[in-house]
Amino acid sequence: MKPSHTASWFVLGTALVCGLIACGDDADAHDEDAGQSRARDAGPIADMPADAEGDFKGCPDGIPNVAPGLLAVGERLALKVVAAMPAEPERYLNDWTVELSSLDGSPDAEAEIVRGQTFMPVHGHDGRVQPRMKALAEPGRFQVDGLNFTMRGPWEVRLWLRSGAQEDDYAVFHVCVAK
Repeated sequence: MKPSHTASWFVLGTALVCGLIACGDDADAHDEDAGQSRARDAGPIADMPADAEGDFKGCPDGIPNVAPGLLAVGERLALKVVAAMPAEPERYLNDWTVELSSLDGSPDAEAEIVRGQTFMPVHGHDGRVQPRMKALAEPGRFQVDGLNFTMRGPWEVRLWLRSGAQEDDYAVFHVCVAK
């Protein structure tokens, strides 16, 4: 019996969808060379394999612990972590309080965080949840809620910044999610 064109398209479409949404060590195990190529293209923290249940071996050296005082510096503005909940980044939702200032540390009353994203360079995907930014009463302080890390491994917290006194800017925190 000859398969119909509809059945052939269904099988092809299913394979394509599965290939597009596969993002884990199972997919990389079938195409290790492609995974290594993606890792090299993604930058230095992408050299470590990411989370596989029971297979996490830690993040690469050089990723600082998330603690009060951790800095991310853009071209014109800087961000500093004031508080993090949980204190050590964990899988799923995390909330941070950050302080936004000029590079010299002086407050910039017009500065704001306009957008945020968690991004995992190892796999080339984001955390699938748009973080929420809220200006706090203290000038330059912002609450960043909903930083979503979907798996253990090295992540980036990317924040887009704007100030009326300066051009738009961008800063990135590198973090390790071990829990």
